[in-house]
Amino acid sequence: MIEHEKESIKTKKFIDKFIYVAAIAYPLTTIPQIIDIFSKRSSGDVSLLTWMLYDIFTFIFLWYALQNKLKPLVIEYSMWIVAQSIVVIGILLYH
Repeated sequence: MIEHEKESIKTKKFIDKFIYVAAIAYPLTTIPQIIDIFSKRSSGDVSLLTWMLYDIFTFIFLWYALQNKLKPLVIEYSMWIVAQSIVVIGILLYH
């Protein structure tokens, strides 16, 4: 095996592991929005339609990830659905 192929395999292995970190961390970026809505008990500046559309499209992406057995994306999209749904619930409660 030539050096270039070895380096390519190392890079792929790194990316394959790092994607799990990103898949978990990325949906957590919604936490400040969740905290803001629930701590202020207000969602006046947040669009219900936008967050519902996020959920709808995320379900489509989750379906794709499940069909193609893309585990990191299944994790990520599942977490997005939970986070986005919490925002939607907050909007409905405090609008």
